[in-house]
Amino acid sequence: MSDYELQLKQAISHLYKTFESYHLNPPIAGCPCCVGEYEQKLIRSKILNQLTVEDLNHYVYHAVILWGTIEDFKHFLPRLLELTAFEYESFWSDIVIIKIAETEFNNWKEEEREVVNQYLLALWNYILSQPPRLNFSAKDFINSLSNINNELKLFLTMWSIHHSPNSLLHLSDFIGHRINLNKLPIKINYFSQKDTKEFLEWVLKEEVIARLEQYFFNNIDEPYIKEIADTIDILNYLLTK
Repeated sequence: MSDYELQLKQAISHLYKTFESYHLNPPIAGCPCCVGEYEQKLIRSKILNQLTVEDLNHYVYHAVILWGTIEDFKHFLPRLLELTAFEYESFWSDIVIIKIAETEFNNWKEEEREVVNQYLLALWNYILSQPPRLNFSAKDFINSLSNINNELKLFLTMWSIHHSPNSLLHLSDFIGHRINLNKLPIKINYFSQKDTKEFLEWVLKEEVIARLEQYFFNNIDEPYIKEIADTIDILNYLLTK
């Protein structure tokens, strides 16, 4: 187990301890058009840390807005965030993190905000340590992670100092899929104008490009090296704009 995975599991353990006072009170009130007896039974079919993606899938898409309260959501939150980290093949991707941002997170208890933020930082480090995968890459999570506390700069700084070569593959994946070169000024898909400016100022720093170039020359025969070369070309092009 890597240090990044260990830190993430420790953060999840702290989530369970912090939110254990939120009990499941049957039935959770929900929109009758969206929530039936079957769905109510699913979320009670196992103890919390054994509930599966299938058990919680319907709930997570309707939570708070159409099914239950913020307190109900907090009951399930440790397991939802655990599944987000380790069952990323699901359709959830970053939806649980988006839900947190929609539930008046800044009004949560300080201890609750602290353990959630610890989880978010541990999750980000863990994502960057893994190869980019469908539904589990930097481009899938960075918006929702940074929007919770308006902390894009923090996550970019963590990206800069991350030791895993996979963090550079995530950067290449992000630039290849999210930067729109067809229009001026340059647009980053799904980013606000402010975040676009902040990201471009970061990614065009000499040290970021130097890391990519070093990776390229040290791994010339490795898979994905063409994507790294393309990323370097894009960044050098952006420097001229």
